Amino acid sequence: MTTDVVAITAVGMASSLGWDAASACAAARAGLSRAAELDNYTLWDEQSKAPIPMIGHRVTQGAGGFQGIGRLARLGTIALQDLQARVALPVSTLARTGLFINLASSYYREQALVQRAVHPDATDEEESLDTSEAKNREARLRAELPSLLLRFSDLAIPPEHCRVLFGDEAGVFGLIQETADLVRRGALDQCLVGGIDSNSDPERLALLSELGLLKGPDNPSGLIPGEAAAFVLIERLDRARERTSNVPVALGALAVTREPIHRFGNVPSAGVALAEVVARAVASEDEKTGALRVMIGGLNGDRWRAMEWGCALVRLRASGAIKEVEEWFPSVSFGETGAAAGAVSIVMAEQAFARGYTRGERIGVWASSDSGFKGAGCVYRPS
Repeated sequence: MTTDVVAITAVGMASSLGWDAASACAAARAGLSRAAELDNYTLWDEQSKAPIPMIGHRVTQGAGGFQGIGRLARLGTIALQDLQARVALPVSTLARTGLFINLASSYYREQALVQRAVHPDATDEEESLDTSEAKNREARLRAELPSLLLRFSDLAIPPEHCRVLFGDEAGVFGLIQETADLVRRGALDQCLVGGIDSNSDPERLALLSELGLLKGPDNPSGLIPGEAAAFVLIERLDRARERTSNVPVALGALAVTREPIHRFGNVPSAGVALAEVVARAVASEDEKTGALRVMIGGLNGDRWRAMEWGCALVRLRASGAIKEVEEWFPSVSFGETGAAAGAVSIVMAEQAFARGYTRGERIGVWASSDSGFKGAGCVYRPS
């Protein structure tokens, strides 16, 4: 029944490829990128004994001069304004609208603390890290970021309908799962759900470098930092079709899980949890939602992530959950966008349907957080 079907009726995005989802996704589709030297961070080249610039994907227009919470607010505002340019959000509807935001957790900070405790002389970093500082940062973001986004985006959404999750790459799938249930039950009429993150912040870059995650002269399999904000508007399909018959994307199955194996643990990932959530998300019968032809996923250049997905893919193909599919990796064009990565992938899927450049009727999307949180989903063209 259409009352049970939840649709994505608008999207918005800010990224290194532009201020709007349509042009950014089209540029990514064409294989474009704007990777450039970052002016706020350098890497040490052991061979030449000299610092070299870090390469990254940065939002250069409209976000200059902003750092920390201010930069997150600016990126999020650009994405929400892009979304509002695509669909009207009358003030009368906002009282029953939600705003759910996924952000980066303190996982990397905690892992840096662990490594410093094990190897106290292995780093020259002068900054002291502690868990209380991370908790204070999360408390401030939870208290201030939603109100900043609402103010600058001119959205009169009640504060009690706002939620912040620190779920890293896969967190947005948990938020969408939660909001889809709220919309189906009628607790909310619609919800703005998305992720915001910046890996170009000097503090984050220092942590990623200390943990050996950045691509550089001594680490060819590392990630290239990026930043982005991406949001989707979720509402019931029948309500959306009261306004327009052109609704390109409906939400299929969503799945999330958390496993004890993580990026800096002593046990390598065999892709068990990731394969589990992907299988649950794409298990819909083809005659109901169409054949699965495309998977959009979170490979980012990191060898650990590649091994995890490789193992998961072997399991998925052996079980028949996935056959031959085309794979898209947004990080090729946008860099590693962290907590925005899952939302960026979903926006790319929506644009593939809206602009007609997908071969199938169904697209699978997955993301893996280094902390052990895994998420996957499926979107399809509604009949």
